[in-house]
Amino acid sequence: MRSTLITGAAVLATRLGALGVPVVALITASAAGGCVIAAEAELPDVEVTNHGIAIPAAPAEADGNEVSLSVSYRQKPNRAGLPKDAFESVRILSVRVGASTGLADLNFLRALRITATTKENEAAGRAPIEIARYSRPAKPATGTALEMPSNPPPDVTALWKSSEVIFTLDVTGQLPTVAWTADVALRVGATLVY
Repeated sequence: MRSTLITGAAVLATRLGALGVPVVALITASAAGGCVIAAEAELPDVEVTNHGIAIPAAPAEADGNEVSLSVSYRQKPNRAGLPKDAFESVRILSVRVGASTGLADLNFLRALRITATTKENEAAGRAPIEIARYSRPAKPATGTALEMPSNPPPDVTALWKSSEVIFTLDVTGQLPTVAWTADVALRVGATLVY
C-alpha cells in the first residue's frame, strides 16, 4: 500500500510541477505513519489561452452603426494529464481578450459578454454560464486587450469535467469593417483532490 501511495504521489508531483513537492511531502509523511485517504492541492492561478479566434467584419449594411454579433469556439479542458474527477472545484478568475491581428485597438467595443457551456447542457436546455462581462466606460482606453476580472469567480467545475467546452463571445459596438482575430486567455483557479 505504501509503495502505491508514494508512486501515485510521485506521478502527482510530476503533473503538478512546483506545486507537487509539498503534496508529495504530505503524502509520503502520511504513508509512513499509516494510511492516506486523499490529498488536496490548490492550483491558485493557471492561464489557458485559445489563440486566433476569427471575428468577422461588421456587415456592410451596418454602415458605421452599432451592431452585435456572436462567435463561438470549442476547447478541450486542459487538465494537465490529471483525471477529470481530481478536479473538486474549478473557477474562472479573470478573462483577457486581446486583438491578435487586424486591429490597432478595441475602443470600438461597447459591450462584450463571454459564456461557457457544453453540448450536453445545450441539449438539456440549460443556460450557459457567464464567465466575463465588459461595458465600455465613459473614457475608454482599452488598447489591444481587455482584462475582465470575475467577481465572484464563476464555478465551471462541471464544464471542466466534460470532453469539450463551448465558449461564445457576444460582441457589441461599432465593429470594424475588416475581419480580425482574438486571443482569449482564461485565468483559472482549481482545487484538486487526489
